[in-house]
Amino acid sequence: MGTQFWWFFDVLIISAAGVILYSAAAKGVRRGLLRFFGLLFAVVIGFFGSHMLKEEVYSRLFYDRIQSALVYVLDDEEWDVFEASAEVLSMKAEEGEETQDAAALARIAKQQSEAPEPAFDEAYTDLICSVLEARVSRAQEPHSAETLAALCQKSPNTLKAILSALLEENYPLAAQQIEVTLYRPGYVSLVRMGLFLGICLVVVILCAIISSMTKHSDEKASERDQVAAIPMGIVEAACVLLMIVVATRFLVTITDGKMLVFDPETIAHTKLFRHLYDLMSLT
Repeated sequence: MGTQFWWFFDVLIISAAGVILYSAAAKGVRRGLLRFFGLLFAVVIGFFGSHMLKEEVYSRLFYDRIQSALVYVLDDEEWDVFEASAEVLSMKAEEGEETQDAAALARIAKQQSEAPEPAFDEAYTDLICSVLEARVSRAQEPHSAETLAALCQKSPNTLKAILSALLEENYPLAAQQIEVTLYRPGYVSLVRMGLFLGICLVVVILCAIISSMTKHSDEKASERDQVAAIPMGIVEAACVLLMIVVATRFLVTITDGKMLVFDPETIAHTKLFRHLYDLMSLT
C-alpha cells in the first residue's frame, strides 16, 4: 500500500529518541527529574489503569451495540447461513460440478452439534465462517487480528456453539458466541490502547503545567550532571517510543490496516521500527 514510506517510522523513532536524549543531557539530573518521573509515572499509570478499566469500558460503550447489531443481521427471514454458503459453493464450482445444497450443509451442522467432540472439515469451517463473518461485518467491523475461520479452526467447540444456536434460531445466543470470539478481543485491545494513550496524555499535560509553574535555575548543568542524566534520558526515550508504538498499533487496528503508511505491510518493511512494534505491546 504505502511501503515506499517505510522510512517514516524509522526516522520518527530515531528523531524522537535523539531529541529526548539530547534534552535530558542538556537539562541535567536536577532540572530533568520532573519530566523523568512524569513520563515514567504516565506509562506506569497508563499500563495498569488501562488494564483495570478495559473490560468495564468495553461493556459500557460497545457490548450492547455490537450484540444488537449482530442479532439484527442474523435474525433475518430472508437470510440463512446454510443457503448463503450453498450459493457460495455453487458460484465457485466448475460447470457441471455438483455441490452440497443448504440441506446437506445444515445436516452436517446438526450432526456435529450433537457430537460430544465436534470434528468439522476444514473446508466446511472456512466456508461457514467466511459467510458468517461477511454477514456480521456488514453490521459492525470486528477489528479482529484473526478471521472467524481461523479462530474456529483452533476451537471447533466455538463453531459448534454458534451453529447449534443458529439451528435452534436462538439468535441472541449465536450473536453472543460470535461477539466473544470475533469481536471482544479486538475491541478490548482497542479500548486498552485508547485508555493508555489518554491516561498518558493527561499525566504528561499535568506534569507540563506543574513544570511551567515551577521556577528553574538558569544555571547551566555541569558536565557530570549532564552525563548522569543520560540513563534518565534512555528511560524517557523508551517511554516515548512505547507511546508511539501504541499509537501506531491503535491506528492500524482501528483502520484494519487500510490506512496509507499505517498498515502492517509498510511496518514490516521498516528496518528498526518493526522490532519495537513486535516487542512493545499492551496485549
